Amino acid sequence: MIRTLRTVAALAAVALMAGCSSMSVNYDFDSNADFAQYRTFAWMAKPQGLPADANQAKLHNDIIDRRIETAIQGELAARHIERVDENPGLLVVFHVGVEDKIQVTDYGYNYSPYSAYWGYGYGGRQLDVYQYQQGTLIIDLVDAKTKNLVWRGTGTKVLSGKQMSPDELQARINDVVAKIMQSYPPK
Repeated sequence: MIRTLRTVAALAAVALMAGCSSMSVNYDFDSNADFAQYRTFAWMAKPQGLPADANQAKLHNDIIDRRIETAIQGELAARHIERVDENPGLLVVFHVGVEDKIQVTDYGYNYSPYSAYWGYGYGGRQLDVYQYQQGTLIIDLVDAKTKNLVWRGTGTKVLSGKQMSPDELQARINDVVAKIMQSYPPK
């Protein structure tokens, strides 16, 4: 039961960027790096250990990790960067996060003619409060020799709670990774 709940929570979290809102994509890179030299990559080991809290535990899902790895590997292959077991040019690692957010919109005070009729003069303060979750996928490319980060791409989007099939989820992850990797290699 706990495993099922974790899987469902992770699917919701890494459906990562589902919904109607647009995704914010950013990247940064080491301007001294020679990106033409990188023709091979290997996966960088992620630190293992117990999650710090329940939100982090929801994000750990080997199935989702493999889906993201497949999408990243496909994007790198499209750039003629192949996966190798020994002597890679790049080490690749990704991070997934979900953050609870609150957006408050203050429309100020409402001076209603109906309130004036009753002798009050104003209708009160108008506030909108919107609670949501924001998902983030970070893809890091590290020079294997120097161990320096040479490129980082980040995608952030409001998450939806929509349940997706495995095929829909893979398609969504592929789309998110493609948008993040669109700026690699930097020009």
